[in-house]
Amino acid sequence: MTAHTLGWARRLAKSRGVSVEVPIMEDYEMVRRLRRRGRIEIVEADAITSPRRWQQLGVWRTTWINQVVVAGYRLGVSPQRLLRWYRRGTGSSTHYTA
Repeated sequence: MTAHTLGWARRLAKSRGVSVEVPIMEDYEMVRRLRRRGRIEIVEADAITSPRRWQQLGVWRTTWINQVVVAGYRLGVSPQRLLRWYRRGTGSSTHYTA
């Protein structure tokens, strides 16, 4: 997704009374809350993202980190702790810099 697309999604969420103020997983939480209010449709479109993290950490490690963060979020781990996990690569000695 481009920043423009996320901005549109945030405006839509806010217009529906959904406000998400967390340091990580805001898109996940926003979609989860919107889903409660009605049907969400998947639009076929290109998404533009940065490859930096994938290139630096690799596909398997990046996927693992993302899944750990999602699982932690669903289990109630604080967003601040999840953000630390995400930035540190789940506690490894390799640090990702955005």
